[in-house]
Amino acid sequence: MRDKALVSIIIPFYNTAAYLPECLDSILAQSYKRLEIILVDDGSNDESTSIAQRYVDQDSRICLIRQDNMGAGAARNKGLESARGKYVLFFDSDDYMNENAIYKLVERAEDTQAQIVIARSKEYRLQDTTLVDMNWALRFELLPEKLVFNYKDMGGLYFWFLC
Repeated sequence: MRDKALVSIIIPFYNTAAYLPECLDSILAQSYKRLEIILVDDGSNDESTSIAQRYVDQDSRICLIRQDNMGAGAARNKGLESARGKYVLFFDSDDYMNENAIYKLVERAEDTQAQIVIARSKEYRLQDTTLVDMNWALRFELLPEKLVFNYKDMGGLYFWFLC
């Protein structure tokens, strides 16, 4: 198993007590274990902070940074200041991932020497408890039709493929 490169996972959160445990449990259950998990509390006033602290107390790979509410972008930047990993993964506190997701992302990055790896995701629909492809999250028509590409292949639209 390729468990050598450190992966920094930055998770900003603001009042997501209902979702944070499932998010963190899915990250701790990853088959890829060389992780640093950076939780950035963006001024929560619910139980999110105490939930995050419980996870910090249980796992030395997790750290908690607190800041006044400044938005998810500022929280991600705050987490990025502390990240030490070869790879960085931004993750939302109301999301969760398959147990092999990080392993597959690192494997693809290492095999292709990619600086950015793009992955598909699914959305959980509360109304009928189904998982459906989130085709709206990436604009595939703007991506080159090859596995590995660089900025020159993007025609100046470097991150326009992200919604």
